[in-house]
Amino acid sequence: MLPYLAALGAILCWASLAAALTCALGVLRPQQVLAYGMGVAGVALLAWDWARGRPPWRTWPGARGMLLGLYGIFGYHALLVAAFALAPPVQANILNYTWPLWIILLGAWSSGQRVAGRVAVGGALGLAGAVVSLEPWTAGGATLPGAGWLGLGLALAAGLCWGSFTVLLRRGSAATAHAMGWWCLLAAGVAAMWMLLGGVPFALAPGGLPAILYIGLVPLGAAFPLWQRATRLSALHVLGLLSYLTPPLSMLLLGWTADRPATGWAWLGLAIVLVGAALGSTSLGGAGRPVSKSAG
Repeated sequence: MLPYLAALGAILCWASLAAALTCALGVLRPQQVLAYGMGVAGVALLAWDWARGRPPWRTWPGARGMLLGLYGIFGYHALLVAAFALAPPVQANILNYTWPLWIILLGAWSSGQRVAGRVAVGGALGLAGAVVSLEPWTAGGATLPGAGWLGLGLALAAGLCWGSFTVLLRRGSAATAHAMGWWCLLAAGVAAMWMLLGGVPFALAPGGLPAILYIGLVPLGAAFPLWQRATRLSALHVLGLLSYLTPPLSMLLLGWTADRPATGWAWLGLAIVLVGAALGSTSLGGAGRPVSKSAG
């Protein structure tokens, strides 16, 4: 049972990311959250690998591997943080969780498989669920400002970024297997340059340090070693099913910590997204099964 407990631990870590980002963005700028959170995660992951017999110079993924990490790790988290800074967090969270659908669709396309009927239906359901979750903002409910719509677009782009990164990673070399620490440090460095160019202060606001430490050590740090252990010793189809716990847990934690409980429309939209992902994954076998964030 230990590998499955490790998997559940990783899922709980990832499920807390949306709530942690929402809390952190209440006192910190998005660039600060990204730079410091990734920096803490990178140092922690490299130290963990070193303690287990893999010193940093042995986990360096090479220039090509670092470019892949720049796209997947920095790109995804930059889009996600910006989305939470601009858009309603519940709706942004749902659009981010379209990434299993993108894995299914892009996985089929990249492997040369014909997109089966179930996959097409699953993709259509996923997009329909994303639209349903936005119903209060589009059908006579509250008016969302322009920046909010931009944030929702960034959240959808984040889901696409993570899905495509996962597909690329599955086709990559073994050199990237333990590159997460390096990728996080690279993301931290790029975010620090973003801070410098944007005139964002490097000093953290009061109360910002605990949020940064949590984000760096838990959802960006501890989750990855836990999931790596789970993927080595568990049945992948069971892990695929367990990964579907992440979005509803994330919604519950977000509603609890940010005092913004999801509406019935949001829960319905999320359910449709997950049904679409599950339906599509049954047609693709191992090549297209939604892979949780262990891929990154």
